[in-house]
Amino acid sequence: MGVKDDGFHKIADFMSDSWPEMLNILPALLLALWGGLITQLPEWLKWVIPAVATVIMVVSYIFIFKKNKSLTKCEATIEEQGRKIQAQESSLEKFGQENAALFNYVLYILSKNIGLKDTDRISVYKKSREKFVTIGRYSLNPNYSDIRRSSIPTSEGFIGKALVNGECLVVGIEEPYKKKKDSPYNEKIKSCCNITDDVLEAIRMKSRFYYCKALTDQTGMERTSVIVIESTNANRFTREEITAKIRPEEDKIQAFVEKCRFSPVKDIEIAKKEGF
Repeated sequence: MGVKDDGFHKIADFMSDSWPEMLNILPALLLALWGGLITQLPEWLKWVIPAVATVIMVVSYIFIFKKNKSLTKCEATIEEQGRKIQAQESSLEKFGQENAALFNYVLYILSKNIGLKDTDRISVYKKSREKFVTIGRYSLNPNYSDIRRSSIPTSEGFIGKALVNGECLVVGIEEPYKKKKDSPYNEKIKSCCNITDDVLEAIRMKSRFYYCKALTDQTGMERTSVIVIESTNANRFTREEITAKIRPEEDKIQAFVEKCRFSPVKDIEIAKKEGF
């Protein structure tokens, strides 16, 4: 029954949209009938049928003209709306980039307050559905400040662990060995969180200290972002030291993350590369 109804609706929609064109066929049919029966028709029908066919043809052309004019107007409206949307997106993108630049400056101030050095890095990730988006990063070391990975699954790494447990501290990780997937460095990190060898191999900053702290939204109902402090120094801070340094800054970071819109990483070639 549902299939029949669907077919009926399709036919009805087609006739509703195409009736001027269908009406335009009728004069041809009338004239064909008139030509075949002209010798048998009364005198008055011999001129009535062509007249009716002409009227129908004129009416159909009028409606076809109006329909085409309406379609042209709709297309122009859609095109104009598209331009407006594009302009709004450009404006929002610029606003997002400005927010990102401002946020990186906030992280610079925060790194000074914490006392971070060129062996350290601070990043902030915002939860977006099933992924984390990197919205800010700062390090004195330019090799560590680039955002090379635009998004990370919420189940991956120490930030995924912080999202579940509220925070995550890992210290004393072994010295990394290049190009060795079975190195103690890789094994130590994999024993602490969900991460693959391929991702670990691609990470440029081989950190040996991680502190991740999850922040909630302003209602306190949901964890929406994670601050990450990492260092190549295996014992950079104790838990007491790092929590004492981060705690006074949490509300500022939380408010900035919640209120501001950030643009995602645009460099596709960089985003394709694995690594933080």
